[in-house]
This record gives sequence, C-alpha cells and structure tokens, in this order.
Amino acid sequence: MNQPLVVKDLAQQLASGSPHAQNITGVMIESNLRPGRQDVPPETEGGASALKYGVSITDACVDYEMTRGMLDELNEAVRSRREARVAGAFGENALKNGRANGA
Repeated sequence: MNQPLVVKDLAQQLASGSPHAQNITGVMIESNLRPGRQDVPPETEGGASALKYGVSITDACVDYEMTRGMLDELNEAVRSRREARVAGAFGENALKNGRANGA
C-alpha cells in the first residue's frame, strides 16, 4: 500500500523545512477500521448483509492502527518544523529559555 510511503515522504519534507513543504496544507488518508476494500456480494451470496464490518466498499483503506501511526508521524514532523522555525526566529536558546511561548 502506498499511503504509508507517501506519508513518510511528506513527513520528511515537513520536518526538513523543504521549500515544497510550505505548499502542503493537508493530507487525505483513505482510512477505515480494517484494511483493504470489498465488493458488495451478489444477493445470492447475502448481498449487503454479507459485508464485513469496518472494510471499505469504495477505495482500498489503511486500518485504524496504521492511520494512527501515520498521523503521529505527521504530527511529529510538524512539531519539528515549528521548533526549527521558532529557533530560527528567536535564536537557538529560545525554546530552552521559554521566550518563544505561543510561537
């Protein structure tokens, strides 16, 4: 599945302060409770009542745990980028001295 690979690349761009990262304003993650996708079975095989709970019937999705991991990775990348911006704007010791609160 490509979604974790794409998120990893985006997170690296965000954390590094890449000029392209300034254009990243959000991500779309195809997510559901369980991974994958399924077709609605024919009526002879139970139809919609035979669907597996928590599995997409449209696009292939990552599961809940994978989604959490990807969001954590993006969150950490954004945190790193913000810390780098604050340090650049207020000096290296700004975060340590608490002078950059709210930045």
